[in-house]
Amino acid sequence: MQFDTTYLTEAGRSLATGTLGGLDKIQFTRAVASSHDYSATPVNDLKKLTSIEDVQQTVEYSRIIKKDDTTLTMRVDFPSKDVTTAYSLYTVGFYARPENGDEILYGVLPSSLPDYIAAYDGKSNLNDSFQTDTTVSDADNVLITVSQAGSLNEADLDAIFASKHIATIDDIKANIPATVIDGSKPADFKESVTLEKGAVDGAGNAIATTKNLADGDATTLKSAKAYADTQASDKVKNADTANWQKAKISADDGSPKSFLYAKDNGNVTMWIAGRPLGIHTFWCAAGVTGNPVSSSIQGTMSISSVKNGVGYCVSADGDFISITLVDGQVSYSVLANAANVVDRNPDTGVVSKPTDFTNLTVNGGKSVATSDDLKSLEASAWRVLDNKYITAFTKYNTSIKVDENSLFLVKIDEVNKRVYMFFTILGNFVENSSIYIDLTSIVKNLSFPSYHLYYLEGNTASSTADGSIVGNRICFKIQIYDTTVLNSKYSSYMVNANDAGWIYSSCFVSYDELV
Repeated sequence: MQFDTTYLTEAGRSLATGTLGGLDKIQFTRAVASSHDYSATPVNDLKKLTSIEDVQQTVEYSRIIKKDDTTLTMRVDFPSKDVTTAYSLYTVGFYARPENGDEILYGVLPSSLPDYIAAYDGKSNLNDSFQTDTTVSDADNVLITVSQAGSLNEADLDAIFASKHIATIDDIKANIPATVIDGSKPADFKESVTLEKGAVDGAGNAIATTKNLADGDATTLKSAKAYADTQASDKVKNADTANWQKAKISADDGSPKSFLYAKDNGNVTMWIAGRPLGIHTFWCAAGVTGNPVSSSIQGTMSISSVKNGVGYCVSADGDFISITLVDGQVSYSVLANAANVVDRNPDTGVVSKPTDFTNLTVNGGKSVATSDDLKSLEASAWRVLDNKYITAFTKYNTSIKVDENSLFLVKIDEVNKRVYMFFTILGNFVENSSIYIDLTSIVKNLSFPSYHLYYLEGNTASSTADGSIVGNRICFKIQIYDTTVLNSKYSSYMVNANDAGWIYSSCFVSYDELV
C-alpha cells in the first residue's frame, strides 16, 4: 500500500486559511475509509470534491496534536473488528467543520495501491492507522503528509510539551522568585510586604493597621472588625441624608400612599388641594365626594408649588383622567375611555381590533368612501374594451382592418345581468361583411333581450347592420351598401316579433355569469 499525499479540498483550504486571522476555529469531526479509487482523478478535481463515494468505515480522529503554530498532527484508526465485508481501502477522507458551521470534506488521501481489509474473523483485531501532519498557511497549496506510525513517538511528545507549555523541574527552580517564603522555615520578611486583601489572625479576625489605630479609639478598640463597625470611613453619616427625600410616595409594600372611602367621609378634591410639595399616590373608592367618575380611581398627584400641581388617574372602567390644581382649585378632565379608544400596534400602526366609524369625514367634512363603496363604483363604471377583441371579415372570410381609433365601452349591470355598450367602430366595412365583438373575457352565455331583432345604422341611413350572437361574440352584419362607421347611438330593438314598430334604447346584451 502507498498513501503519499492528502489533498485539501477547496472547502478545506478555505477553512484552514480562515484560522490565521482568527476568523474561525476548526473542529475535526471524523474520517472515512472508501473502496472508491480516486488515484487517477486529476488534482484539481480532487480539490473540488465535497463528499467521498463508497464509504466502508467511519471513525473519529484517534489523536490531534498541535506541533507548532502552523502544524497539526492527526491520527485515525480503522479497526478490523468493525468490518463485516472485506474491501480494498483506496481512499481516506478527512472531515472538519468551523466551530459554528456545517461539516465539510476537508481533505482527500487517494492511493493506487490499496490495502486489503479482511472481514473480522472474531479473533484478530488489527487497526489500519494513518497519521497526518496538516500545514495551515497562506500558500496556495496546503499539503498533508502521511506516515503510518501507530503510536506516539518522541517528536509527538515534544510537540505536546511545546503546545501545552509543560515545564520541567529545572524550569520551575530557575523561575522561582527570591522573595517567595520558604514554608519549611519561620517567615522572615526582609522587606516591607503589601497584603492586598488585608491580614487576619488565626481566628479569621481582621488585624487593625497603624492607620486604623490612629483614626479610632485605641483604648476601647477590641479588633479591626469592631473598629469597622463603629467608625468605618464609608458608613453613611446623618449629615449625608440632610437633602434626601423625606416623604414616601407610596406605602412600603408598593400600594398607594392614601386610600379614600365614602364611609370615612372621604373627599378626593379636598385631599388633592391639601397635599404638600412632592409626589403622592392615591386610591379613591366609587361614591367618594369629588370623584369625577362613577367607579373607583387610582393615580398620582405631583405638587410643584403651594396649591399648584398636576396629576393623572385611571378608573376601574378604563377612563383616563387629567387632574389640574391651580391656586387651590381642582379640576378634572376625562381624556378618554378604553372602550372608546382605537388601539394600534406601536410598531406597525395596525388597528388591533375592529372599529366602526360613524359618519367619518376628512378635510373639512368630506365623506370618506369605504372599500365596498369603491368596489360598487368600480363595478358600475364604464370600461374600455381592448380593440383586439374587435375583428371584421368580408363575405369571403378575408380580414378587414378595424381602425385603431375605434372606441368600445362596456358597463356591467349585475342586478339585471346586462352588459351595456357604447361604441363607435371605424373601418372600411363592405357590403355583406361581418364585425365581431368578443366578450368572452367578461361574461358567459350571451343573449339578446327577448326582442325579435337588433338593428344598427351605419354612417348613412341606407347602410344597416343586423345583430346576432355567435358563442360569446356579438356579430354585426352589414346588409346593404358599404359603410365606414358603426355607432351604438342608432341602435334599436323591435318590441316583439309581430310588431312593425322600432324603439330606440340603450345598446345591451344579457348574460348568465361573469367571468
